[in-house]
Amino acid sequence: NNRPPARLPVRFRTLMAITEPTSKQQRVLGLGFLATVGAGLERFAAEELRRALPESLVDCVVVVATGKVAAQLRPHHNHDDDAATLEDAGAALFRLRGAERVFVLACGLHRAARAAYEDDDAASDFVAAADWPRAFALWQRCKRARGGGPAPLGFRVSCRVAASAARALDPSRVAASAAEKISRAHPLWRATTHDPQIELWAHLSRRIWLTGIPLCSEPLSRRFYLRQPTLRPPVAWAMARLAASAAGTGPAPLVVLDPMCGCGAVALEGIAAWAEAGLTCALACDADATAIARSRENVAAAGSTAAARVLLCLADTCALPLRQHCVDVVLCDLPFGCKHSAKGIAALHACGDGGDTDAPLTMLYAAALRQAARVLSPSSSLACAVVLTSRLYLLRRAEAQAAVAAGSEQILHVVETIAVRLGTMDAFMVLLRLVQVQPTTYTPAGNTPTNQRTHHVTTYHEQILS
Repeated sequence: NNRPPARLPVRFRTLMAITEPTSKQQRVLGLGFLATVGAGLERFAAEELRRALPESLVDCVVVVATGKVAAQLRPHHNHDDDAATLEDAGAALFRLRGAERVFVLACGLHRAARAAYEDDDAASDFVAAADWPRAFALWQRCKRARGGGPAPLGFRVSCRVAASAARALDPSRVAASAAEKISRAHPLWRATTHDPQIELWAHLSRRIWLTGIPLCSEPLSRRFYLRQPTLRPPVAWAMARLAASAAGTGPAPLVVLDPMCGCGAVALEGIAAWAEAGLTCALACDADATAIARSRENVAAAGSTAAARVLLCLADTCALPLRQHCVDVVLCDLPFGCKHSAKGIAALHACGDGGDTDAPLTMLYAAALRQAARVLSPSSSLACAVVLTSRLYLLRRAEAQAAVAAGSEQILHVVETIAVRLGTMDAFMVLLRLVQVQPTTYTPAGNTPTNQRTHHVTTYHEQILS
């Protein structure tokens, strides 16, 4: 029974179901495109890939493994007749914002389609048996959008073996053997390690084998305008897409707020995600003047359009100088408590709670949630916040504290959590919706009308946190 356990969140159940496919379409992959993304961002990359490629060209878009999204071309279709369509598709692939790298997919084989776990010879046979001439022709069509591609005079096989298959497969042996077999099968192709014209790429793991040709030499996630180090742009872009999913088919937000902008990546990616939908401005705030200066440098390098739409403000997250109900979406990369540990220790002694080392971050999270709930407009079609944190338990604790201390009848409630990978660190993208809380007419014994709302909100959060 390949059905995943029901106790896991829906997001993880979906990924597990895809990595154990039952249909023939997912077991064997043919000619198409492959995008590599960060772990946890597959859903957003698949949606972007589906929007970027024309329906007449693509049969389906599937998540084939963790961090791998494939777009299958329609079978029995003459791609030579669609030169203009392929060039447009290639140009669209270079504009992807959620992908790390993009490949022309030659072929893919899932573990369910293999009789046993093979050795180096079987892996090299698989790499050499791919339809490289067709993949190269598709690669040339797509590269023509950027000035054309070279003729396949010399090639190099680059093999990546996942840790799960490292004991059974040697990447250098597989690459050398596959290059020799490809040279014998295609006399015009010459294997070389010195200045090759193209690179033939292979990814081998216990779950899936993939082969393809890279479309870009530099990662798509490397934004030219980010002069200062900041959050990885695909993660910041995915935060904006997660907020957009809360609105469904509703209108785009007019004002987006980032109360802890750092170097401005979240605000810039929010502008990019909603630029064509009518976003008016992105307000980026930070209490550190150095961070504002770095954000100003990145915004200026992004161009005049971004500079006109991103407004920078030196302001404290816990006391935003904004009126109520003035923004549509709040995007925030919350501090994890690692880089700014010295400030956290000082705040810990200042609050007088020497026993709880998480107290400073909890207080900061709660204050940020209160301010976000205050400035969010309840009449907006989105009225939500997306935050990034590695301390999910602190966010849930701060959610309850912010609701108890809220000065109005609207609070932020966690509705979706997505686990992502930031280098070697696990983090969570959390979607919070604005919830209107109405006081009850029932007053418990001993409660006065002044604390009636606080008792109700506490009871409400005891229910949603249980």
